[in-house]
Amino acid sequence: MNKMVPKILFVIATSGPTSSFAYLNVNTCLTPYLGVQLGSPFHRYSSTTGPVKNKSGNDVERIYGGVDFNRYFGLELGYTSYPNFKSSYLQDTSTTREFSFDLLAKLTAPINNKLSFYVKGGPSYIRSHGDQYNTTSFHSTVPDATYIDVNEVSCNGHRLRGMAGVGVSYNLTNNLSADISYMKPIDKYDIRGFSSLGLTYRFKK
Repeated sequence: MNKMVPKILFVIATSGPTSSFAYLNVNTCLTPYLGVQLGSPFHRYSSTTGPVKNKSGNDVERIYGGVDFNRYFGLELGYTSYPNFKSSYLQDTSTTREFSFDLLAKLTAPINNKLSFYVKGGPSYIRSHGDQYNTTSFHSTVPDATYIDVNEVSCNGHRLRGMAGVGVSYNLTNNLSADISYMKPIDKYDIRGFSSLGLTYRFKK
């Protein structure tokens, strides 16, 4: 009997973690994937000040690739092209383009074999280049007269921010899934959050 106790304890100790991992269905095999998302910003900017008109575009495109370490955790590298910002003065138009590179950790919560919920977050490098027209209003010495000074200024710049997102994914096949998501730079002065529809292809057998 005493000889059986160590064997029984060994079976219990080894079967516990095994049964837990079987329940969680953790797949430790690396699964690379590629995807594309097309979306639209939640906020569109449009203004007119005297002869100057400013307006942002409507389309957001994102391409990405990553690796799923198991069903629950992965890393993703993405490129996002934001809507162009057009600034026009009389017959002249200037365009500012903005894009970003992000490295995101992804946590997935499978609901069933088809549907899953995920969150993403990580650093994002945002780059902008172009020009736009700015206006300055001032009053003259003539009563009730206001003048507007128009200047073309450079919008070239870069900054490091965070990026976060949430989404729902649905498996169409063993390799292909569709998703709907919302993503936004983590910056209280930045309102360029966008929703998108996407397709992801996973390279697995």
